Amino acid sequence: MRDDAMVERVAMAIWQGSVGSARWHEWDEFVPNAWGRIKSLAQARAAIQAMREPTHLMENRGIERLDEVTGENNVQRGHLNEAWRAMVDAAVSP
Repeated sequence: MRDDAMVERVAMAIWQGSVGSARWHEWDEFVPNAWGRIKSLAQARAAIQAMREPTHLMENRGIERLDEVTGENNVQRGHLNEAWRAMVDAAVSP
């Protein structure tokens, strides 16, 4: 199953930044296969895929937050990274 919600959200942000407008309703007025929308969706997929590997700072913050939430101090970096990659993959998988 494909969930394009994150790709669409990132594409809208890319488009909004390129047109300098906060009028999100205009995104819906784009013809679904209009070049600008297709380009924004492709850029969004590329941007999300670039985030597949978390930085060291992201790993540390994730571990700190999970330790806070769970009240434990046993989050494994590898498990955290596997979960992160699975979430990113879900956002861009066909």
